[in-house]
Amino acid sequence: MSRRSSRWTAAAIAVVGFGSLPTLGTEAFAAPSTYTWSGAAGNGNWSSPGNWTGDQAPSAGTPVNLAFPAGTCASTATTCATTDDISGLVVDSLSIGVVAGSATQYSIAGPDPLNLDGGITVTAPSGPANSTTGTPSISDNVVLGAANTWNVDSGLQVTGNLSGTFALTIDTVQGTNLSLEGPSNEVGAISIAGPAGVSGSAGGVVGATQDLDGAGATPGSIQVTDAELFFGNDPSVTNLTVGDVTTSHALLVVDGAPLAANVTLDPTSSVSYRALTANPPTNNAPLLTTTGTTTLATAALSIAAACNIPLNTSFPIVSATNLSGTFTTANGQPIANGDVIAAANPTGGACAAPDLKITYTTTGGVPEVQATITNDPPTYPTTPVLPTPPNSPTPPTTSPTTAGYRLADSAGDVFSYGVASYGSLAGVTINKPVVGIASDACTGGYWLAAADGGVFSYNAPFYGSAAGITLDKPIVGIASYTSYSSNGTPVSCGYRLAAADGGVFSYNAPFYGSAAGITLDKPVVAITADPTTGGYWLAAADGGVFSYNAPFYGSATPGTTPSGQVVGAASA
Repeated sequence: MSRRSSRWTAAAIAVVGFGSLPTLGTEAFAAPSTYTWSGAAGNGNWSSPGNWTGDQAPSAGTPVNLAFPAGTCASTATTCATTDDISGLVVDSLSIGVVAGSATQYSIAGPDPLNLDGGITVTAPSGPANSTTGTPSISDNVVLGAANTWNVDSGLQVTGNLSGTFALTIDTVQGTNLSLEGPSNEVGAISIAGPAGVSGSAGGVVGATQDLDGAGATPGSIQVTDAELFFGNDPSVTNLTVGDVTTSHALLVVDGAPLAANVTLDPTSSVSYRALTANPPTNNAPLLTTTGTTTLATAALSIAAACNIPLNTSFPIVSATNLSGTFTTANGQPIANGDVIAAANPTGGACAAPDLKITYTTTGGVPEVQATITNDPPTYPTTPVLPTPPNSPTPPTTSPTTAGYRLADSAGDVFSYGVASYGSLAGVTINKPVVGIASDACTGGYWLAAADGGVFSYNAPFYGSAAGITLDKPIVGIASYTSYSSNGTPVSCGYRLAAADGGVFSYNAPFYGSAAGITLDKPVVAITADPTTGGYWLAAADGGVFSYNAPFYGSATPGTTPSGQVVGAASA
């Protein structure tokens, strides 16, 4: 409930009592009055009546809407530089226009906080914007008095503190930039969205140079969709904390910022490390440090490197208490332990950015991903291995009991025998046929996998899919993963998908490598898990077997099978 509605309710009860409430109409919940800036008083003060159209200034009595039209802002301090000098003023909505091609834009400063009940709208320039178009700014401390939505169709710089226990929704468009530069940015849950319909593309940029966490020292959540979230490396910042971050079709940019949070990136997200641009790594400090869990999934990694960094300089780019997943290149190729990737040079110029050798390692018991400046040519081996996560499987002391089995057909129908049925895709139109089913030992449910990488969960957690990835070859199978406690109880479950070219996609399960990139005589047809090691085997149609963190016991040489065609694999 906003402040204005709660005030009306209290006033109505106090004046008329419960027995004689008036008929509620448009008068009862009148919209806040709108005040439009003219700047005619020549002093920039909000309290001066002459600075507003109609020569009437807003007051602290009731919430108001404030409009600052682009056409009114000229290159003078009296029209563009404004001062919020009305103590206790509550602003329901704040609209700021942007003048195309002008370096001077509206600024808001003042001794009192800017109390916002509704939100901010920054409109796009009415004419063609160019490199000289400046950015509106707010140096006031901003206090959210209710849930806020900020629609930023152009840039906005906020240098004051941001506070309030309410949620903040930020909607941006392609190319916009919202910069939160105050020493403290502590609000409720934050949702950052880019332009609608630009799936897989980072749209507007939202950046923070200092903390971006929850109010009252309770970390809030940050959800980023189709946008870019940038954590800057301001030389004055010694620690940057954020709430838990999850992303979808988004770009998370880290520039030397330590995060006291969990960071989860889905396979459609990407990560860019740009600290090398302004601050070459001389102190061996990780570019991204998290004290929570960092789940890389298969997020794309790019590193923007500066020139003139000494050859063989090494530095960690990720250091996390619990690190899982793997990076991929921009084209989706997994980055293996020891791969060399080409770094980008965002500043342009004549010099070429150095290549970087990526190493997955453990330092002081903490998993890390390191980069080393090299002049070796880029290579893309196919066996990325991150440090074994803490919950690596412990072989069960007792054999799991099986009550029955399930069959799945290509349409997604599931047939259960001796076990519960939790649903199927019967009657659902799917893009590609179902190619496999795997059981969840933790819940008793199951997952279906489709040829396009889609995963469908039934009484089992959904950990992700390859449906949004452009696959070179279709998915051919799914295998469950289970880690056990010392007494044989399942403690963590997930699954892996296998593609016909030998590619492996891991979800809540360690990734130990794949056959992608290897020239196969015949396609891979199945994947099966090793319950003892937590690894897995891939089987090819010609009987070839590929082992990953699992013992190799042999394969079916050509001619071994009467049909000459292997169609499946199962662990003992």
